[in-house]
Amino acid sequence: MESLDDKLDVMKSKKITSLMQENSVRLIKINIRFTKNNQKYTIDRMNERFKSYEKMLREIIRQPLKMEKEIRMKYVVSLEADRKLKIMKDMNSEIEMTIQKMVKDLRLEYSNLGQEKQFDEKIRQITVSAKENFTSQMDKLEEKLSQDLSRPEKIPPHELSRIFKMDESALVDLKAITPLQYIHEIFNCRKEDERYMNAYDGITQAILECVGLGDSAGAGMQAAHTVDARRAKKKQIISGTLLLKDLIDDVHTLVKQLGVPPEQRNEEVIRKVWKRLSELFGESPETREILNHLQPVYDLFGFKE
Repeated sequence: MESLDDKLDVMKSKKITSLMQENSVRLIKINIRFTKNNQKYTIDRMNERFKSYEKMLREIIRQPLKMEKEIRMKYVVSLEADRKLKIMKDMNSEIEMTIQKMVKDLRLEYSNLGQEKQFDEKIRQITVSAKENFTSQMDKLEEKLSQDLSRPEKIPPHELSRIFKMDESALVDLKAITPLQYIHEIFNCRKEDERYMNAYDGITQAILECVGLGDSAGAGMQAAHTVDARRAKKKQIISGTLLLKDLIDDVHTLVKQLGVPPEQRNEEVIRKVWKRLSELFGESPETREILNHLQPVYDLFGFKE
């Protein structure tokens, strides 16, 4: 099975390739613009090209580290010393290769404009700046992961998978990991309050019942023997998946309102979301119990109807 580190390396490689492609497109546009204005062989054009490379270099440092942070926080996986060393080695290599490409692509044209020494100084400055920037962002990454992953209320995806009886891949496809982690975190902070615990139990039961609807449809798919029957079951599965995603997203929105002080809550948003949940689950006997499970969540807001 592919490790998280391996997945991150693949994702970051694709991101860096994408950033290089974006830079190539910018350079083409710069060349077209200055050529149309009869300014192709000017210092202004070269400075614009230099700025484009600068932007690419900043993003090559920022984006992979951002990705490393977000994925590790989502899957609750710490940054080990050997991984840190690999990141540092890889990123220093990317910085050096990017600067080498800048020199290869730009130095001759700067030299032809009599700006060779100025270019070399700019390269020296950008090299120092890039390495300082990387060191600073790496320190921030370590600090952020250390703070967030040490919180006991941060629940890992494999535990969400166990609680809600869904494969981790399904949680990823539904983009449900972050919302469910947030929901768990908010209620875990109030586990001494019986009303909040009843509400959390209701959310859990609602999601489990919605998952059960999809599982039933999937079992029916295997039993369907005609093309029309399989097509109908497939539509039912898709509908159930969308319903589950709507349920998680809407509950997430409600719980975010619980996460702020009462005077800062948006009553209009809360009522609108509850109305949507009522329409999604309250009109069918098959799903009405799901809405009943969610009622304690809505009751926490204490609205007078």
